[in-house]
Parts: sequence; structure tokens; C-alpha cells
Amino acid sequence: MNDQTAKLDPLIENDANPPSLLDDQGKVGWTPDIRKALASSESFWQERLARLQPLPLPFEQGESGLEPKWAISAWCPPLLGKNKPKQPLTVLLSMLAIYLARLTEQAQFQIGWRVSETNDKPETPADLSPIVPMEIAVDLGQPFPSVCHAIEAEYARLKQHHTFVRDLIVQHPTLRNLPALRAAHPWQVAVSVLSDEASSQLASDMQASGALLTLQIKGDGAFRWIYDAHRMNAHRVQRISEHLRALCDSASNNVETPVCKLNLLPPAERETLIHTWNATTAPYPAHQCLHQVFEEQVRRTPDAIALVYEDQALSYAKLNVQANRLAHQLIELGVQPDTRVALCVARSPAMIV
Repeated sequence: MNDQTAKLDPLIENDANPPSLLDDQGKVGWTPDIRKALASSESFWQERLARLQPLPLPFEQGESGLEPKWAISAWCPPLLGKNKPKQPLTVLLSMLAIYLARLTEQAQFQIGWRVSETNDKPETPADLSPIVPMEIAVDLGQPFPSVCHAIEAEYARLKQHHTFVRDLIVQHPTLRNLPALRAAHPWQVAVSVLSDEASSQLASDMQASGALLTLQIKGDGAFRWIYDAHRMNAHRVQRISEHLRALCDSASNNVETPVCKLNLLPPAERETLIHTWNATTAPYPAHQCLHQVFEEQVRRTPDAIALVYEDQALSYAKLNVQANRLAHQLIELGVQPDTRVALCVARSPAMIV
């Protein structure tokens, strides 16, 4: 066991009996006995479906009105490599939960969960929903082990209630009136855990569980993405994988750190964002004051845009006029050179003037 795995092992071993993400045969799937439990779970699913809210995803691109063009990424190795903890699925799902919570700035949200992916029956019966809502609640102030335990508890609830009859949505007006529930893929992001055989046999459109992005996970923790190529590209999908891996590395080295402070960026991207794009050093006339440099720019390009704020735009000439008007008002109030003037303005163009 390597050092990284040893640091993450307490996430799983703190529970005497952590719930497994697989059944006794190593499969995720439904059995005939599930139908007997559907009636008692109806209110559970009704309440959960009624809480469905759109999840804003900052990495979405392109047009959303086009017919999906499904693409599949290559399989990525488990986040912890060969020496993995007992429940690599729990770790990966926890990473995804933290990642989405931080990117969307939402502590509670839903993603889709595919309930049936087995070797002998890859499809859920037609009268049962193949995708159910998985509710994610991430306390960003808690350390990574707490998120893992929350994910395990949620999976236990999903396993207990299995799925619901498709007619449930039609039977209840509250659900029937939700536009998202009338879509083929109600959740933008979804997860499915499947066997190697099922993953190779199904076409990509059959495997897609989310409207935009589906995370497929093997039992050993290897994962890949199915995504709508009209709204995402391969490079962006690859970046998500890199972010999850960086997040895992950070969690393994900072087990007690609040997840809001864990690193999301691989070294190269961090260097680009923090240093390369902020390298704003440029030559300028150091012997002149700022207002003199600005006035020279006004003379060179009076009609060029100098300031943009929401739906407002000011040219250098107009900005100079407003600045001079303010200067004259201050002079009339008795302000002289080297007099300190306190500023108290809302965020607006007035801050620059």
C-alpha cells in the first residue's frame, strides 16, 4: 500500500460496516424482489423528484437545442492507481460531488444515477425508470472523510428504494408540470457503475444517462465520460479528469483540511492561471503620474473604449470629461493638491472616474 492510499484508508475503515456500492455478485442491478418494494418507496421518489432544480454547469459550451452527439472518452485509471482503498467508487463519487459543489457554488443538488447495469440484463424493464435522482449534499467546511460518509449514506438510500415506476411522474401534477422531468435526460450530469462486459456491449447513446455528461465507473474505480459533443469538447472533458485527479492528490495529503480548500488544479494549469495570465508587467513612462499617462492616451485615441461596465461603455474622451468635472467640483469644495479625499461609492463606473 502506498502512502497516498494509506492516508485515504481511514475514509472507508472508520465505519465498521461501510455500505458496498456493489451487490454480492459484484454487480449493480435490480432483482425481481425490487418490484415488491416499489409501492413503499413511491412517496420517497415523489418528494425527491419534486426537488429537482437545474444544475448550472460552467464548463458547458455550444448550443443546447441540438440533437445530442454522444462521444466517449478513453478509460482513465483509478484515481489511486493499483494500490486502491476498499471502496474506490466511494472515493471517486466523493471527488465528483466536491468538484461540482465548488464549481457550481451549490452545496445541495441532484445528479442522475443509473440503477441497472449488469452483465446479463443491461437494460431496466420498460415500466421502471432506468435513471433516478441521487441527492448530493456537500458541506464545504468539512474534511474529505465526512463527504465520503455522506456519499455512502446516500448510496444506501438509493439501494433501499431502487427505482420507481415511470407512471409516477404522470400521476402527480406537481411532477408532471416540471419541464425537466419530461426530458429524455432530466439531469445534466449522471453516474453509472457497470461491468466490463456491459460497457463494451452498449452503444454510446444507450449508455448516456445525463443530458450533458455521464460518468461511467468500473468496479475497480476506472472511469470514463460520455458527453454531448455539441456542448462539450474532448479537451474540456480531459480537464475535468485532471481536476478530479488533482483533487484526489490534495485530499490524500490533507485528510483533515476542509474540502473548500483542497487544490483543484494540476501544476501546469495552476501556473497558467496564476502566473502566466497575470504577467501584466509592461514598459511605461515611470517619470509621469497616472493622470498624465491617461491624458496622453486621451489625445491619441479619444474615441476608443476606455471603460465597460454591464451595459455601459465610456470612451477615453467621455471618461476624461467626467474626471475633469469631478476635479472642478472638488476644487470648489476647497480641495487642494495633496489633500486626502475619502471615496465611498458603489461598484460602478464612478469608481474609475
